[in-house]
Amino acid sequence: MKNQEFSPFESVERALARWWVMVILMIIGGSAGWIFHFFYPPVFEAKAVITINIDFEKRQLTQYEEDSAFSAAGAIITSSGVKNLVIAEAQANGYSLDLSQIQENFYLERKQSVWELRVRDQEPKVAAELTNIWAEKATEVLNAALKHALQADQLQAQVNGLKNCLAGAPGQTATTQLDCKSISQEQIQATVKGLTGELVQEKKSSLGIIPIMTIGLTEVAGVPDKPAVFGQAGLVLAGAFIGLIVSLWGINTLKVSQHE
Repeated sequence: MKNQEFSPFESVERALARWWVMVILMIIGGSAGWIFHFFYPPVFEAKAVITINIDFEKRQLTQYEEDSAFSAAGAIITSSGVKNLVIAEAQANGYSLDLSQIQENFYLERKQSVWELRVRDQEPKVAAELTNIWAEKATEVLNAALKHALQADQLQAQVNGLKNCLAGAPGQTATTQLDCKSISQEQIQATVKGLTGELVQEKKSSLGIIPIMTIGLTEVAGVPDKPAVFGQAGLVLAGAFIGLIVSLWGINTLKVSQHE
């Protein structure tokens, strides 16, 4: 028996000389992966849409501020608070749901100002109902945060007006002109202190949402009528790759055997 030194170049040459073997085995492997996919239990995916817009006519934002606001919205939708609300509502409706199942089957995708909420389940009706529960709870929390952001904006205007009084300038809020002369400095300082405390709390409760946002649930989930094709492409690709490896091994093994 002669020792055969492995040569990658010669191995590739031999394989290319029998390219049809590689093609056949890759087709067989890919077909096997495609067929294997059908042994998986069907999974259905439902989708709801939340649309979040910013009114740039009311206020100009830097790109960072815009990105931060949208990121805050996404963080709220996937927050533990919203997840706990979803679990409670789902269980109240007779569904068994926990955090691990949410982590595995709930997906969020952003497309510009549109957030797509997707839920997968082996039962199409369950997928749709869980998606709508998630979308409704997320919208409720987002709008609650927006209310706090609007309140914070009003408080900020009042604080700015009172500070103008302290500085000797006319006090201007969003809706009224303050009569600075009718308020003592001590009263102004006490009022600013109280409003500032409220302002800090409202900003915290706004969770990063800004007052020039509009939030709405623009598409509810319908019951999907066809299972989603998850992993099929990966299985076909894996099967074709295995077919390629087997063909390379077979061609080179056969050639080596012929020289022994």
